[in-house]
Amino acid sequence: MTQYMTLDLQITQRAKTALMEWMNASGIETPIPGILWAKISAAGQEDWVVGLYDKTELSDNFPGYIGQVNGIELLIPQGNFSYGKLEGKLLDIVDGHYAIVEHG
Repeated sequence: MTQYMTLDLQITQRAKTALMEWMNASGIETPIPGILWAKISAAGQEDWVVGLYDKTELSDNFPGYIGQVNGIELLIPQGNFSYGKLEGKLLDIVDGHYAIVEHG
């Protein structure tokens, strides 16, 4: 079963607005943003990636967590070391892309 967790991650207003607009325009019935650490280039560069999932399509045994942040549920896949690395960070938009940055 997907676990609900408290996540110490902040979201800037511009990132929250962008997420809400993306979710509304996605055509997904019950969208939930997900944040994970992934390879983003053929050269092996890794970085944070934000994607959308359909919450109704997550199986009861989906290996991950759902955290509530500033009124938005965020999916954090388990097995991905993301959860602990997001604690105390800030989700923002940098150079037109979602980014996880230091908070404060």
